[in-house]
Amino acid sequence: MTQKLTNAARAALKTAISAHPDWNQYRHNVLNGANTGQLTKQQLLDTATALSIDINAVIALADNTTENSDNAPEPCETTETNMPETTETAQDESNDISQTPMLDAAISKAKTVLADTSPFLGDKLLKPIETAIAHMAAAARTEINNVVPMTAAPAGSLPQARPVSLEKVGNLFPIKSTTLYNREIRVWNAQNAPKADADFAFVDDLLEDIITSVNRSDTIWLAGAKGTGKTSLPREIAARTGRPFVRIAHHRTTEPVELIGSMYPSEDGGVTWKDGVLTAAIRRAGTIIVLDEPTFCRAGVLALYQTLLDHRFLTLAENGGEVVPVAQGVTFVIADNTAGNGDSTGRYADTNSMNAAFLDRATKILKVDYLPRDKEIAVLSAKTGCPQRVAEMIVDFAAKTRKAGDQGDITEGLSFRRMFAFANDLQDGIPARRAFDNCVISHAPADDAVALNELAKAHLSFSELSMSRKAGNTSKTVQPASNKAPEFDPVSL
Repeated sequence: MTQKLTNAARAALKTAISAHPDWNQYRHNVLNGANTGQLTKQQLLDTATALSIDINAVIALADNTTENSDNAPEPCETTETNMPETTETAQDESNDISQTPMLDAAISKAKTVLADTSPFLGDKLLKPIETAIAHMAAAARTEINNVVPMTAAPAGSLPQARPVSLEKVGNLFPIKSTTLYNREIRVWNAQNAPKADADFAFVDDLLEDIITSVNRSDTIWLAGAKGTGKTSLPREIAARTGRPFVRIAHHRTTEPVELIGSMYPSEDGGVTWKDGVLTAAIRRAGTIIVLDEPTFCRAGVLALYQTLLDHRFLTLAENGGEVVPVAQGVTFVIADNTAGNGDSTGRYADTNSMNAAFLDRATKILKVDYLPRDKEIAVLSAKTGCPQRVAEMIVDFAAKTRKAGDQGDITEGLSFRRMFAFANDLQDGIPARRAFDNCVISHAPADDAVALNELAKAHLSFSELSMSRKAGNTSKTVQPASNKAPEFDPVSL
């Protein structure tokens, strides 16, 4: 729900922003020189957050001053966007307006079911059910008064990141598209942003589609075969734009408590709350959060995400009902082998079809494919140091296997992980035939192994691979473009 601001609160925020020592730099770097009078309500809130202004205190002071002077109370308001409104006064027992819309709907449904079934229930069953519903309604009407400010960071952690400038995409990413080159993207100052990889290869159209969504903090779904870069691409965008990055892997046994958090024994003998990985991530402004392979999850976890992506806040029932809003600039990226409609190929066992409501939370569903031949050759050479000819032979063979996979002759073609491992073994002096068996054949199902060996006989020369490697070792091999690039992690693709 959109946050409300009284006129007094809006004026107070403008004054606090104008008086901030970093205001002039921020307005020129981020707002193109706009003054506070030109900002929308949301821009005022975002600017105050970026400048670490205590929005709660400013609004409370302004509204209290107005209340005292006019002797007319204003409605109680939250200081966060997308948060449920609190009640002004204690509500009558007969009032069923809830602080939590989902719980309110559940209570209404329970009452309807109870009314329909009450003729068939005796007092021993009816009275306890009515009492339980009454307790739920009372809890729902309890005023929420422990909303966590958007600017809060976990104790002992790094300072909150904030946007510091607008940069042309072409200044940050190696691209060719003139349109994309001149598009602007917001740059943050996160101290824990990942390191940029100078050898990373981008596809212009896909990069533009993602960047436009990141600028709006939209939810993006990246679908594609394993090893196509669904996870490493958003990580690299975070690195080059100075954002925090968190990857949350999912599996059949993922439990909501792992994501949200729980109470744990404390050193003083009591208990203390500890955030789960998801809660900790949404508290940090500007974070790009990759939800990796959520189609493996059970319905309970997906329901949690559906609510979070829709309303952009979490309620920590076990921690006294604490409400944690999604911080400014947080972007969710769903990375999955499927597009959410199940897997008809048999390649990705145990994946689930997503319901339409969950899929609708993604603004875009983007197909991520393997890199074009020239870029895949360049990246393989740079990351392994193998000679150009070796990279060409491996990439061309991989293309043959992928075509076979598309035609149904094998389960799937070679991923970049398999190519990377194969090239590394060759560089380490392992004979080409053995390296192929270790890194490719041993990973394939039995039927695929037979087909892959047949493809290798027809399209891959192990003797030439060995000779090219030896020749390459006596000359200059391709080196990574920058010593500052992190060591390549194929698992993250």
